[in-house]
Amino acid sequence: MDGTRAKMLAWVLLAGACLPVQAHAQGVLPEGIWVLDQAQSVELAPGAQTLWVIKDDGQTLIWVNVARSPSGEVRVTSYSGEYGGAPAPVQGGPMMSSIASPGPGRIHNWGTVEGLGDYSEDCALTEGGKRFICHGKVMTSDGEKTWTDNFQWAGPSPDQPQTP
Repeated sequence: MDGTRAKMLAWVLLAGACLPVQAHAQGVLPEGIWVLDQAQSVELAPGAQTLWVIKDDGQTLIWVNVARSPSGEVRVTSYSGEYGGAPAPVQGGPMMSSIASPGPGRIHNWGTVEGLGDYSEDCALTEGGKRFICHGKVMTSDGEKTWTDNFQWAGPSPDQPQTP
């Protein structure tokens, strides 16, 4: 391959790597229950969280999150959106969010948190799919605030048949 063709191929591969891959046929995040590892997380609002990924077929992501503050206050939020689709509201929270998957086991989401500002978050499966770690930031009037969510796999969705 001559130098010009090699350079063109390199540019095409680089450009392709920079574009968000929209969907993966098997889904991006395993459906089931994920529990926040509080010791390994840095939260804007500390507390326990349980994330239930109800559906992820590579086209649509649906989840419910139950958060409990240290004082015992419970907050339930949910999301249903399309990978590469229009922004969708996070029910129970003052947020609009868009999602894309830049590769297998990876999710990029971004949007606006009412009263705080614009946010972005990059998440990836690790440890053979047993951890789901997200690093996020939001631009507030007081400057940038960051967090790390470190979720550990707890088991399959309770609405799916269990195998013995």
